[in-house]
Amino acid sequence: MAKLEEYIPIVGQATIDDLRLLADRLKDKLVQHINSTPVGGGVAEILSCMVPLLRELGINTRWDVIKGGEQFFEVTKKFHNALHGSFSLKSHMAIKRTTNSKNIIIPHKLNRNKNALLI
Repeated sequence: MAKLEEYIPIVGQATIDDLRLLADRLKDKLVQHINSTPVGGGVAEILSCMVPLLRELGINTRWDVIKGGEQFFEVTKKFHNALHGSFSLKSHMAIKRTTNSKNIIIPHKLNRNKNALLI
């Protein structure tokens, strides 16, 4: 796994110094990554390299893999597409609203996974 210092010839010392300054702003925060597979996909490929680099910068970083069946991933794919402007959630799925302990509204199909989602 590459270390930050190995990027200096590519991006320059100033960029690495800037990353360290930016990372200091996240000193007391947690950066949480969640995806559906630990290997074999673009997100997993990126996170397998990025998480160690973030940790090297001193950023408290977690990467968790969420589990679910076909129905669960159909819903999460719709959220993904909606966030990217592909379609309206209201017109493509009936949402039965429930709330968690923080009063965040979550669709009924995701309700059983709300603890796994760390909402």
